[in-house]
This record gives sequence, C-alpha cells and structure tokens, in this order.
Amino acid sequence: MNLIKRQQVPNREVEMTNGNFYGIGWNISEDGNTIRHAGGNPHFVTELIFLPQENKAVAVLMNSATGSPGNLARNILNILEGNSINISPSSELVLFDTMSSVLSIVLIIAITALLGLIILKIFFVKKGLSRRTKPKTKQWIFIGIAALLTILFLIITFLIPSIFGYATWAMTIIWAPSTIPVVFALLCAFGFVLTSFAILHSLFKKDNK
Repeated sequence: MNLIKRQQVPNREVEMTNGNFYGIGWNISEDGNTIRHAGGNPHFVTELIFLPQENKAVAVLMNSATGSPGNLARNILNILEGNSINISPSSELVLFDTMSSVLSIVLIIAITALLGLIILKIFFVKKGLSRRTKPKTKQWIFIGIAALLTILFLIITFLIPSIFGYATWAMTIIWAPSTIPVVFALLCAFGFVLTSFAILHSLFKKDNK
C-alpha cells in the first residue's frame, strides 16, 4: 500500500471524534467514503473534503476567522449530488463578531456625543458662563457609577483572553475577530469619557446670573 493510500486508512485503535476516525493527517468517516481536513490561521480558515469513491473534492478558503468553511464545503457537495442544502446556525464567534460590530458603532456615537458635551462645558467655563459648585449627593452618585463602570470595563477587558480561551491579549488580537479588541477598547474609552463628563458636569453649573 503506497503512502497516499495509507494516509486515508482510519486508525480504529483510537475512538471516533464527531463521527470521524483519524488517519495520517486526515479525518475519515466511519465508512471511509468521506475524507476531510480543516485548517486556519489568523484571519482565514479552510476546509478540504473529498469523496474518493465518487472522485469528487471541494476546497474552501475564507479570508475570515469567523467563517464556516466546513458547512459551505458540505453544501457544495450537496449541490453536486443533487441534495438539499443544510443551513447551519451561525457559530457563537460569528454572533459575537456581529454584536461587537453593532456595539462598536453605538459606542463611537456615544463617545463622540460625550466629547462634544465636554468640549461645550469647557467652553462655558472658559467664557465664565459656568461656575464651580459643590457637588450634591446625586452628582456624587453619578460620578461613582461612572467610575465603577470604568473599573468594571477594565476588569472585563483584562479577563477577555481567558474567557475566549486565549493565553494573552497578544494572541487575542492575532487570532480573534478584530471587532473583539476594538469593542473592548471602546468600552474602556467610553468609561473614561463618561467619568470625565460626570466630574465636569457635577463641578461646574451654568451661571444664571
């Protein structure tokens, strides 16, 4: 038996995983009719499936770490064989990527609005239209909540690599969707800007005189 054929022989001494045996570098179905291998690197994923008995093969390459090349490859085979297409639900990472994108847009709008209010408040102070006052209880609570949110955002950001199964933030930036580091950087920025606004808003009030 030549080397190529030996690669495609399942090792039945090892238990199946997800309905597949393992050959030399290949995942092989129990009946040996389907041979596949997946791969990936930062920002792309791949899938190769071939049916040796039918002389069919499909290779899928995606320039996205959150794609589902296996599902696409199987559906291409379904089309070639005249079978119906199976629509698989999006992975958790895809859903998180989408949610992060939407939240990033919301945070950018919120940060821009708060920065505009801070600049306006500073302008009023410079022009003498606002005077310094002693914060009341409600204003101290506002400052405290903003500061606590900032600390919470920082703690969550620090823990994100372990939550997603990465050792460090460096690995997270490389392997995870780019929206993940962006959205948490924006969360921390939002916390700092909100706290700054809370302090300025509590210390300086419009002079009605």
